[in-house]
Amino acid sequence: MISKLQKVINESKKMLDLPDNWDSYNGKEIKFASWKAAVEICEYIHGSTNTPLPDISPCCDGSVDISFDDEKIYLLINVKSLDEISYYGKRTGKENVIKGN
Repeated sequence: MISKLQKVINESKKMLDLPDNWDSYNGKEIKFASWKAAVEICEYIHGSTNTPLPDISPCCDGSVDISFDDEKIYLLINVKSLDEISYYGKRTGKENVIKGN
């Protein structure tokens, strides 16, 4: 039986078929290395914490966004490669924000 996370990952793989200019605004193609790094991060975070299922989305600069969002947390991770990752996170109703590279 395929897990819910694996379904999300399988669906996100379609972004690898996007050509240059996929968004009609010069969007760059998504490289396999960027997608694979994002998937590994999703598997690690979702597998080792109690987070909601992620949304995995292409970005126009060729990077991949991963977002975890529910009534308790919001976490956005942008992955260009394993060496270029940025993040922003916040607990719902809390003032404290985490962000960095």
